[in-house]
Amino acid sequence: RVTEVPVRLYPDKRGRPPHLRSFRDGWRHLRFILSHSPDLLLIWPGSLALFLGIILMMALVSGPQFIGKFYFGVHFVVLGAMLALIGTNILSMGLLGKMILGIGPPGHSKILRRILGYPYLLEGILVLGGGLVTTGLIVDGQLLWRWIRTRAAMDDTVHLAIVASTMIVIGIELLFSSFIVFLANVRISSVWNDTPSDGAEAPPTRDGRPHTS
Repeated sequence: RVTEVPVRLYPDKRGRPPHLRSFRDGWRHLRFILSHSPDLLLIWPGSLALFLGIILMMALVSGPQFIGKFYFGVHFVVLGAMLALIGTNILSMGLLGKMILGIGPPGHSKILRRILGYPYLLEGILVLGGGLVTTGLIVDGQLLWRWIRTRAAMDDTVHLAIVASTMIVIGIELLFSSFIVFLANVRISSVWNDTPSDGAEAPPTRDGRPHTS
């Protein structure tokens, strides 16, 4: 039987310094909240950074642009590439964080379970990553061939080269991180279903008791 017992906290009357420390205990509390909130800490900031990065790169891939009296040149393409790369990394970490927190009783992250339940999740990520890498290599290869033939400065292709190189980096990250996601998904699914994939004994539940069939 569980019941709530009201507790009143009084100031210490023995004249000694308080045992609670504002920064240390406040940081421990904030750290716990943030580490258990992957949506707030990782998913939404990563999605925003990736979206802004893609918008900047797509808007400037053909060259500098004027919006009103403002000039948007190569520096904003580099900014877009940085945001896209940062967003991709943060999103991958957020996905792993949600998978880790998803271990437990039914009801945890139903959307995540639906995504991870897709039978060809690994293959889909591999196709996406491979497509980005292939597209980026084709574009960079064409730029290289143009330089070999003309030996010109090719300053007009700097924006396109940055976008293509960013696609290659993001694609390679997706190719390798997909296997980590797949490995974690297999292991976590075995915990959810109480059927370990490697034949080992299932880990105990959160209260320390072994699983029962």
